[in-house]
Amino acid sequence: MGGPCLVDGESREELDNFLECKFEYNGQTYTSAEHAFQAAKFTDKKYCEKIRMAKSGGDAWSLGNTREIPLRGDWELIKVKVMYEANLAKFTQNPALRDALVATKGPIKAFGFAYWAKWNAILLERIREELRPEGERDAKVLAARVAAMDAVERGVEVAADLLPQSGSGGSGAAQAAQGGVPFPPELLAKYSYSK
Repeated sequence: MGGPCLVDGESREELDNFLECKFEYNGQTYTSAEHAFQAAKFTDKKYCEKIRMAKSGGDAWSLGNTREIPLRGDWELIKVKVMYEANLAKFTQNPALRDALVATKGPIKAFGFAYWAKWNAILLERIREELRPEGERDAKVLAARVAAMDAVERGVEVAADLLPQSGSGGSGAAQAAQGGVPFPPELLAKYSYSK
């Protein structure tokens, strides 16, 4: 799911998967990380193109959540990697977005379904460290985020010490029981995707 993330006490729309911006990913031009992610779920090229051309990130999300078109067989193992790759392309190809991400310092808190609240925060923290100049990177944070994402791709449970201690919204059992990390009401109206 999309929506801005909270970091350093501020809502950052630059970190939103639905944010409109152009970038190249796998030889195609996309207008949001959400478009690229949702299109990658399927092997049906015509349906992938329909998602790529969707009017908004919300429309791409809706199209990507159909189960009338079969998902690719390895989707559950690669979905975090795909979201990472789409966001990495977004931030590396859009200098203003890259600068906004790299300027942040604290834990990133994402919202939405518990799974994605956790993994969006982790992959954004990884990208932030990778895009910083080498001498400014937090090698320990970067190594933990890379290891956690590698574990997901291998289909093994992620060790608790690889996950952030705070900031990733979806890691708590109570949040998972509630169905996710609730988006702050004061931001919900501002960033509604029901257009």
